[in-house]
Amino acid sequence: MKHYCGIDLGGTTLSASIFSESFTNICSGSIPTCAVEGETAVINRMVELISGLVASTEIGWDGVASIGLAIPGLVECVRGPVVSAPNVGWQNTNPVSYLERATGCPVYLYNDAACAAMAESRYGHGKQFRSFIFLTLGTAIGGAVVWNGELFSEHGLLLAAVCFRS
Repeated sequence: MKHYCGIDLGGTTLSASIFSESFTNICSGSIPTCAVEGETAVINRMVELISGLVASTEIGWDGVASIGLAIPGLVECVRGPVVSAPNVGWQNTNPVSYLERATGCPVYLYNDAACAAMAESRYGHGKQFRSFIFLTLGTAIGGAVVWNGELFSEHGLLLAAVCFRS
């Protein structure tokens, strides 16, 4: 059975979970982000967090099919880079290759609000709607648009621009 790891980079908290093939949460953990320590330190903390979770199970790295990385701000989805993540001070940072080398697993990068919107559309209250606007409020404001059941990224970027200009 394959498992999946999800990492959420928040402005104050770095969270991760390991899920089964059926998306049952096997284990979770979190640590402070400590963004003031810099990009490399935060990426090392990601490795430390997920390595601890994998070690706490009997899965092993061979049992992890992939890692999903949800990061706030403007990201080039799937392979990176993180163009800008103001709440953690990142500019043109690419954690994907570093995490892949450290874990031996493929890593996929997405905007955190887009991840939350898709999860809401498939598993949450959004299931009852084909299209909706999703807003996140945390260290910063984010957003995404689900249109006809799919993530509509151009609208999400426009929405984010409107929120930051207001």
